[in-house]
Amino acid sequence: MNHVLILILISPIFLISCNEKVFTIDVNCDQCYSPKPDSIDLVIHWTKNTDFPEIQALLYKGYIDSGELIDTFYLFGNPARIYVKAEENYSVKALYESGDRKVYVIDGTKQKLKRVGEGICDDYECWVIENDELDVKLRY
Repeated sequence: MNHVLILILISPIFLISCNEKVFTIDVNCDQCYSPKPDSIDLVIHWTKNTDFPEIQALLYKGYIDSGELIDTFYLFGNPARIYVKAEENYSVKALYESGDRKVYVIDGTKQKLKRVGEGICDDYECWVIENDELDVKLRY
């Protein structure tokens, strides 16, 4: 009976938190943004080695097969960072070329911005970014 009463008392807290998109678990306050960002860094992890010191990448807004090609560029640093509009769906198509052999690696994501609960990170508004990384590493 006590468990049912506790569940009834706690349930409204979870419902309110979900509606307001409040995020309170394991927050690193050093990764907070204030105010809410309208653009973010999209982080691209790729295979950089002596065979592939750089690769070509194509960035799409949306899905590769139905989205809009935004940019074509080369990746040098690993991870690479591309500045994009927040809370959009993005896909990357990475091209690894060796002689006459070509391998494409594709990944996509939609970033999410979540507001951290009041008082978690001092007394300022705090937004954290989720799903801001893409992985186009070769799998051997």
